[in-house]
Amino acid sequence: MQEKSIIIEDNNNENWDTYQPNAVLVQFTGYAQIRFTKKTADAVNIYKRNTNDQSWEFIATAVNSPYDDHDAEDDWEYCVRGIKDNKEIGIPILLPAISKNNISQ
Repeated sequence: MQEKSIIIEDNNNENWDTYQPNAVLVQFTGYAQIRFTKKTADAVNIYKRNTNDQSWEFIATAVNSPYDDHDAEDDWEYCVRGIKDNKEIGIPILLPAISKNNISQ
């Protein structure tokens, strides 16, 4: 995955090709929480999949952080994509599954 963090070009126009939201996954007992900053995007789309699965399942469009997934299981991993003008933009953020040893209470 490319690691580009510049979203505003020198001429003050957004570069939606290299845009990435910021996101972290926090696993709690019984649910997962995705904390994100959408920056200049309108929202983020959130996807999840089982670590043994190849296909992503769309679960939400979120405007406000955090997003709580109460259907989470220990081996889910997440993908967060920016949304601008109802279109997915930029580079996705992949959030790997958290081990059972790192669950917050």
